[in-house]
Amino acid sequence: MHDPAGSALLPHPPRRPVFQSVLGGVVAAILFAASPEISGAALAQASAKKPNILVIMGDDVGWFNIGTYHRGIMSGKTPNLDKLADEGMMFTDYYAEASCTAGRANFITGELPIRTGLTTVGQAGADIGIPDEAVTLATVLKSQGYTTGQFGKNHLGDLNKFLPTVHGFDEFFGYLYHLDAMSDPYWYDYPQDWLDKTGPRNLVHAFASDVNDPTEMPRWGKVGKQKIIDEGPLAPFPNMEDWRLFRI
Repeated sequence: MHDPAGSALLPHPPRRPVFQSVLGGVVAAILFAASPEISGAALAQASAKKPNILVIMGDDVGWFNIGTYHRGIMSGKTPNLDKLADEGMMFTDYYAEASCTAGRANFITGELPIRTGLTTVGQAGADIGIPDEAVTLATVLKSQGYTTGQFGKNHLGDLNKFLPTVHGFDEFFGYLYHLDAMSDPYWYDYPQDWLDKTGPRNLVHAFASDVNDPTEMPRWGKVGKQKIIDEGPLAPFPNMEDWRLFRI
């Protein structure tokens, strides 16, 4: 934008808590369940009327891949997903950068990727992830009496400070990258001496906590207000060993 007066550019606007002002092949599922354990009779009564919310997000899925959206224009059939749409709610508009990390950040925070800094695919050990100050869908729903969980792929940073359980989710179980990053160490030419320095993090099972754990984990940083269980590496794909037989 050209400034004919030569004045300085306006400062970056403060982060807007989108979800506080407006709230009405790889798969990640996000579950928000109305919690019965709520203090205050009024809040408990209100939460009893709230629906449970299940969001399923898939990578590399176009609108034309789902039957209920393409309405017969394409040949693909997705009866189970169509049933979910018929009994639930359909999005009509969704805007985000196409890459996995950016799309997830946009959904979780309600902010464009340029605001969160998550504009490209997250890599193992990178000091880039969901900002501490970001308001998430989970934190807002927690304030409304919901119990929250995320299961599957997260891809919003693999350091402890980026895990879903310090950003509004009560529980997380899953992995933090593309499946190809999780499978890299199994390939014949992967330098095993790189694994501890640049390899992917194992599957993570984490729970939010009120206790601030000062433990510093190598590579992943301070544990903080969560309990983290290392569930080990993702199992190799069934055909990975056979693939070596066809190597030239």
